[in-house]
Amino acid sequence: MVINKIKIGRIDQSNIAIAALIISTLAFHDQTKLMVITQLLTFIVIVVNCGKCTVTRYFKKYVIWEIFFVFFCALSYFWAINTTTLVSYVISIFQIIMFGTTLILYTKSEKQITNITNYIITSCVILIFRLIVTVPVSAWGSGTRIGQYLGSGQSGG
Repeated sequence: MVINKIKIGRIDQSNIAIAALIISTLAFHDQTKLMVITQLLTFIVIVVNCGKCTVTRYFKKYVIWEIFFVFFCALSYFWAINTTTLVSYVISIFQIIMFGTTLILYTKSEKQITNITNYIITSCVILIFRLIVTVPVSAWGSGTRIGQYLGSGQSGG
C-alpha cells in the first residue's frame, strides 16, 4: 500500500489561508486574537504567493486611496469627542481594508470567486451551529439579541 504525500502548493496555501480568514471573520467574530492572527497570516501568504503577479495601475490607485482613507480616519483623532472609541474604529477600518485588499489579490479567476462564496456559506453554517449550541432555548424568539451569547451584543440579533 502506497500512501501519497499531500503537497501543499501555492494555490492550496492561498485557498487554505482565505478559507481561514473568511471563517474566522464571519463565524468567530468574537475571537479577536484568532481573527487578527488569521488576517495577518492570510495577508502574508497572499502577498508572498502574489510576488510574481502583475499589479495593475487601478490596483495601485485603490491602495493609495485606502492609505489616504485610513490616514484621514486616524487624523480625525484630533477632533473626535471620544478618542478611545475612535482608535477601535480606525483599527476596524484598517482590518476591513486589509480584508478587501487580500481578497482582491486572491481573486484572479471565476473558480476563486466560487471558492470565496463556498467559504462564506461554510462560515454561515459554522455560525449557525455555534448559535444553536451556545444560545439557550429560552432566548430564541424572546426578542433579545442573541449575539450577546457569542460575545457581541451587536451581531446575530
